[in-house]
Amino acid sequence: MRTNSKLILIFFILAVLVFVWMNNSLAQDSEYKITFYTSGLEIDSKIVQRNQTIELPDPPEREGYVFAGWYTSESEEQYNAFDPTQEINSDLNLYAQWIAEDHVNIIESTSADKTVELGYSDSSGIEIRSMDDNSIVEAEELETGTLDYPVYKDLNKNGKLDPYEDWRLSVDERTADLASQMSYQEIAGLMLYSSHQTSWENSMPTQAQVTFLANDDLRHVLMAGEVPAEVAAPWNNNIQAISEKLGLGIPANNSSDPRHSAAVGVEYYSDNTGTISLWPNSLGLAATFDPELVKEFAQIASKEYRALGISTALSPQIDIATEPRWNRTNGTFGEDPKLAADMTEAYVSGFQGTFADGELTGWGYDSVNAMMKHWPGGGAGEGGRDAHSDFGKYSVFPGNNFDAHTIPFVDGGLVGENGDTTMATAVMPYYTISYNVDPSGKDLSNAYSEYIISDLLRDKYNFDGVICTDWGVDGGRGWGPAIEPLDTAARSKLLIEAGVNQFGGRNTSRYILEAVELAEEEGTEEEFRDHMEFAAVRLLKNIFRTGLFENPYLDEKESSDLVGNEEFVEKGYEAQLKSIIMLKNKNDLLPLAEDTAIYIPQHEGEYIFKGAENDFTVVDSSEEADLAVVTMNSPQSPIEPPIGWAMFGGGWSPGEKAPYDFEEYPYDHGYYPLTLQYSEYTAVEARDVSIAGDYRNITEIEGTASSKYLNRSYKNRKMTATNFGQYQQLLDTKKAMGDKPVITVINLDNPMIFKEVDPLADAILLRFTASDNAVLDILSGREEPSGLLPLQMPEDMAEVENQAEDLPRDMEVYQDSAGNYYDFAFGLDWDGVIDDHRVEKYRREPLKKPQTAENSNTTADYVTVETKTLPMGQLGSEYSAKIKTKEPANLELISGDLPAGFEFENGVLAGTPVEKTDKYGEQLKLRAAAAGKLDRVFRITLVVNETGPVNLADPNQLSILINLAQAENAGNYTDQEWEELNEALRNAKAVYQNAAELEQVDLDRAAERLERIIK
Repeated sequence: MRTNSKLILIFFILAVLVFVWMNNSLAQDSEYKITFYTSGLEIDSKIVQRNQTIELPDPPEREGYVFAGWYTSESEEQYNAFDPTQEINSDLNLYAQWIAEDHVNIIESTSADKTVELGYSDSSGIEIRSMDDNSIVEAEELETGTLDYPVYKDLNKNGKLDPYEDWRLSVDERTADLASQMSYQEIAGLMLYSSHQTSWENSMPTQAQVTFLANDDLRHVLMAGEVPAEVAAPWNNNIQAISEKLGLGIPANNSSDPRHSAAVGVEYYSDNTGTISLWPNSLGLAATFDPELVKEFAQIASKEYRALGISTALSPQIDIATEPRWNRTNGTFGEDPKLAADMTEAYVSGFQGTFADGELTGWGYDSVNAMMKHWPGGGAGEGGRDAHSDFGKYSVFPGNNFDAHTIPFVDGGLVGENGDTTMATAVMPYYTISYNVDPSGKDLSNAYSEYIISDLLRDKYNFDGVICTDWGVDGGRGWGPAIEPLDTAARSKLLIEAGVNQFGGRNTSRYILEAVELAEEEGTEEEFRDHMEFAAVRLLKNIFRTGLFENPYLDEKESSDLVGNEEFVEKGYEAQLKSIIMLKNKNDLLPLAEDTAIYIPQHEGEYIFKGAENDFTVVDSSEEADLAVVTMNSPQSPIEPPIGWAMFGGGWSPGEKAPYDFEEYPYDHGYYPLTLQYSEYTAVEARDVSIAGDYRNITEIEGTASSKYLNRSYKNRKMTATNFGQYQQLLDTKKAMGDKPVITVINLDNPMIFKEVDPLADAILLRFTASDNAVLDILSGREEPSGLLPLQMPEDMAEVENQAEDLPRDMEVYQDSAGNYYDFAFGLDWDGVIDDHRVEKYRREPLKKPQTAENSNTTADYVTVETKTLPMGQLGSEYSAKIKTKEPANLELISGDLPAGFEFENGVLAGTPVEKTDKYGEQLKLRAAAAGKLDRVFRITLVVNETGPVNLADPNQLSILINLAQAENAGNYTDQEWEELNEALRNAKAVYQNAAELEQVDLDRAAERLERIIK
């Protein structure tokens, strides 16, 4: 017994010892040491837990050098940069790499009648060799800076002249050679476009940038945010030195979204210059109706871009803004196809050309590649919603006007031959599904559509440049029934096979390389390799054309002196002045006398309009003022959830608490209207059934509400502009001023309902991010307004709901109290309505198809379906509807949910439904066949619910009048009139409150009574 007790005790002690040992071992294995070295010396170390990332120490310092990142080996080589996102699972040594501060060398080399500048970095390790015998050029010769014989940069360090290194050869010869030498990894990296790079505290490359350059072979970097030349130029030089050292020595092709827009609420010269010249935004450039001005802008902007190290512009945005509620309208050249095409031609040729004494010399060191966007046009989103989000993914064409949206591309940016500076070198398709455009019935996000990319852009319109996806299309923003279930690698494969060459917003080559593996498994690797080499050739051409292989480096002082110089700033300011539109000038109120006393409302203790004290007497009360100036933005629609998720506009809510104080929403709030008026808007004129509907029966995704509705209508929903407070300020100012004049200055992003503003304003000016100084130059009369409307201003929101998303200039426009119609190409100067050569040229019937290409009517060979949406059905009620085609056609139902009780026969839907579709379900998919025409496959939405269509009286006129009445001043009325006004206002509010239960005649009567009394 005693022996057993001893054995038990021994086993217990052993077990405890084993347990302690295992715990110690596990503890040791669960943390790792990261040691940091520079110049062979350990300078720091950190302990990191298993599977955790490391917070890197502050960059080390070394006199005469710039820190160039941490690497996993002592030599700075391809594929061994440290990835800061990697999880740590072992001890690790990291080594600092450096670039000498004064590392850039520039030499000239001549061969026959051609002389080039060659720029290279001392830190890259490349050698300069003679083209005659491949001998290394001695340092003494290089120091002279000028060589009268041809030399080359041995970029791949093989000691011999490769065709791609030979600047005497054509771009085609050089790109073909280089593409053939590239590995899958290197091509995949070239096909990447980085995410937005926004860290500009100094000119050091970030560790993330070092990683994607060295490990992922990425060479297209998107510079975002404001960056001064003093930072951008040395940053570019450091990035280029890293790129030059790696692999085949392919330089970085840095890019930017538009960065030249001025800003409102600042004094132009004192607060908002210095980093770059400032111009009106694209819509403001369109308001000048002057393509030559746009070309001048492009020539200046391209010089400034190159001085910042930018050689590709992610612009121009040339969607025609035919849907007035679209959140990206202010980035377009307006809604007219011809005007947009002319502006595009000027923009592309100005950016891509290099000029000497005003004459085009071709591609050169001032050239910047232009990436037109968004093919084939994203300006027809249903209900104005934007395709960054699932709820806005459809562009619709109820006017059968798809071809008009391609006009700015075909007639504007694809002029001449591939390789000409007049033909844009890159195109970006939009996120949208161009609904029912592909005659095969494949409704896919544009970048995935072989019809959109290959059949039209490549084959029909002969574009051989780069096609780059919009950011995230290979990830969360790839729309379409065949796309959304796929992972990123499978999506990447489909995009490449559809004809895409580049992936926007992707920093890692992993998914493209996984797509290669998928092709290998399928047995299509050879064809896939061809796709990738074609992509490499196209991408490399844009780097060769801009001279980056010869000299990607910048003279930092020259960059600093050029960017934002006085001449460029003055040109930008002149353009701001030319973009300002005067819509109204009652009793010739403008221009103002110098001694005018002006009241300007304040916001948070500051005037909402800056610099007026330099021209006028600014007073603190309406009583002291001769007139008031109120600045505001055009009405803004809510974005739910808050911006960052929906990004470019709202239109649907998952039902979370709204970021604005409208109401507490139920879980599944659904689709809501976008508005162009400040006052509360009720969408009584919206479609009963949306044109586009989703293709899957999904109510939730990962436990949250889904926007994948069969019926995306928002009919009878209410919405108020988020900036109603600005309008309230105008109402309050008008009330305070009484019968004294009020001037309204509106920064216009979209068309708007001027019925709300016209009665309150004696003068109306529109600007497009023009500075306050520019507006003051107009108010004072130093400059005369000359801008023209690039968009129609609708009479009311009913016009907006009843227009076709794809048709330009198809609305009844607002007529103001002076009798002027706010139509396309309208504007005033001091003499009245402008009627010059610009108006004569552009105020014509909008073009329907491109004029410079043969057979540009893409629908001519196919059956034309005229019915875009079906009437809403009611459960238990008889239903009959016919789908109409332009030609006599046979219609066959291919698939979709046909509710019980319905029958379909050759386009006729009839019966008494006994089940409803509700908002979830499947669309009907049909095939139309007609003699002499090719078949068309299309989708259409059939909706059945318990109520059928619900038609309410229109309360929107009353909504506007109620607000206008609150701006009235008692001093303008007798006591009896004032009492009558207030009684009419109380009645109007009561009627409005109960509008959903009343007839239209009741609302009209209340509105007429109130409007009759308002002065």
